[in-house]
Amino acid sequence: LAESGNKAKSEFLALISHEMRTPLHGILGMTSLAQEFSVNPEQQECLHTALESAQSLFEIIDDLLDFERIESGQFNLDLEQFRLEPVLLELKALYTLAAKNKDIVFHLSVDENIPTHVIGDPYKLKQLLSNLLSNAIKFTNNGDVYLSISLQKIQHEEAYLVFSVKDSGIGIPFHAQQEIFDAFQQVDLSSTRAFGGTGLGLTLCHHITRLMGGELSLDSTPGLGSTFHVTLPLRIPRKVRREEPSQKNETIEEPQSYKILVAEDNKVNQKLIRKMLESAGHCVEIADNGKEALDSFEKKGFDLILMDCQMPVLDGYKTTETIRNREAENGGRIPIVALTANAMSTDRDKCLSSGMDEYLSKPVKRAELLERIQRVIKEANKRSIETL
Repeated sequence: LAESGNKAKSEFLALISHEMRTPLHGILGMTSLAQEFSVNPEQQECLHTALESAQSLFEIIDDLLDFERIESGQFNLDLEQFRLEPVLLELKALYTLAAKNKDIVFHLSVDENIPTHVIGDPYKLKQLLSNLLSNAIKFTNNGDVYLSISLQKIQHEEAYLVFSVKDSGIGIPFHAQQEIFDAFQQVDLSSTRAFGGTGLGLTLCHHITRLMGGELSLDSTPGLGSTFHVTLPLRIPRKVRREEPSQKNETIEEPQSYKILVAEDNKVNQKLIRKMLESAGHCVEIADNGKEALDSFEKKGFDLILMDCQMPVLDGYKTTETIRNREAENGGRIPIVALTANAMSTDRDKCLSSGMDEYLSKPVKRAELLERIQRVIKEANKRSIETL
C-alpha cells in the first residue's frame, strides 16, 4: 500500500507539473516578448511585476519536483570542472538587483586563496546558494545581506570551501532552528504570517549539501539576523582545462535562418513559439499532433523539428520513433529537439531513448531556445560531414 501510494503521488506530481508548466510557458514567454515592444514606464513596470510573479511560481514548481527527485533517489550530481568566478558573478548580478528592490545592500566577499577551478556540480551549487540568498533577502526588511567564500583547508586534493550567507533580518527563534531543514516546515504557519513560501527551500539546501559531502549549519539571533554556513569539499583538478584562446579571435558566426516544424497541440504555445522563432528569422510550420507532424515531415524538407511529447492522435515519442524508422529505410537524419512540459528526472532519458537529439523543458527562454537550435543543427551537420 505504501509503495502504491508513493507511486500515485509521483504520477500526480508529474501530471500537475506538466499541466502547470504548459500555461506558465505561455505567461513567461508572452510577457518577455511584450517587454521588447515600445511601452511606457508604467506598462513596463506592470510587465516586470507579472514576469517576476510568474518566475516565482515556476521556482515553486521546481522546488516540488526537486523534492520528489530527492524522495525517489533520483537527485544526483553532474560533476564537471568549472570556474567559481562566473557562478559567483552571476549570483552577484541577480541578488544585487533583488536586494536593491528592497533597499538592502548586497555584499560579495571572496577569499583570494580559493582555487580558480574546481570539480563539482556548478548548477546545484548555484541552486544551493540561490535558495539561501533568496531567503536572506526575503526575511530582511532593511540593512545588508552578505555572501562570503573562504578557504578552510586543502586536504587530499580537495579544497574545503566555506560559503556563508549572512543577513540582518528577523532571525530564527532557537526552538525552530532544529526544524527548519525539515520538509514543509516554516517558522510562522499562522494565517497572519508576513512571508510566503513552500517550506522546501532549506530542505533542498540540506540535501544538496549532504549530496556534495558537505555540512550546513546555522547561527541566528531573533531580531538580529541569521548566518548560514555551508562547508563543501570540492576537488581540485590536477590539470586545469585550458580555455580556448582562439575563440576570442574567431569570426562570430551570424545565426542562420532555418525551416522548422513545430509539433505542438497547445494553441497559446503554438503562437508563442512561432513568435520566438520568426523574430529570429526562422520559417515555421505548425503541426497540431504527431500524425500531422509525420505528414508534414514526409512532404516538406525541414532543418529541425521541435517536438512536444504529450499530443493527441500520436504522441511525440511514437512520432519520433516512426521518423527514425523511416530514416533508417530511406536515409538521412533530421535533428529533433523535445520541447515539453514533462520535467521529471526520467523524462529527458525517455526523450533521448526514443530518438530525439536534445531535450528542453517548458517554460524555456527565447535566447536558450534559439541557441539550442543553432547548436543542435550545427552538430548534426558536423556528423553528416564526418559520415561522408
